Amino acid sequence: MYTEPFRAGNEGHSLREEWDEVESVWAIPDTHATRLAPVRGNSMEPTLHDGDVVAIKRMEFRIDEPLGIPFGEVFGIVVRTSDDPDDRSYLDYIKRLYRHPDSDKHLTHWIAHSDNSDYKDFEVRIDRVASLWRVKASVAVQRFS
Repeated sequence: MYTEPFRAGNEGHSLREEWDEVESVWAIPDTHATRLAPVRGNSMEPTLHDGDVVAIKRMEFRIDEPLGIPFGEVFGIVVRTSDDPDDRSYLDYIKRLYRHPDSDKHLTHWIAHSDNSDYKDFEVRIDRVASLWRVKASVAVQRFS
């Protein structure tokens, strides 16, 4: 489990890779995930809740083949905030990704969708996606005092 969360909201989480440390080691049978990350925010409710943990696996994709991902599934998305390749500022989200409905944009942008209807969809520029993580499972964490 890594310390840096994926943000379940439309503001994104300012990802600091240098702060992303292994917090603990878990085994979840039959998930084929490579890491776990906490979820922060409520934009993916009722599917994922604030504090849930997602088991994720990095998904390779090609920018020149943007329609090759399984649309409608939940992903952790890490997005560069700038076109400058030396700028190491990122935002991350946990969202469902869909093909852009505009035929002029469907090869350059995806639509990020929240399961919580209080949040609006937004565009993600595919050429700014630094990494894409497919959610394989989730763990609901309930803490008791």
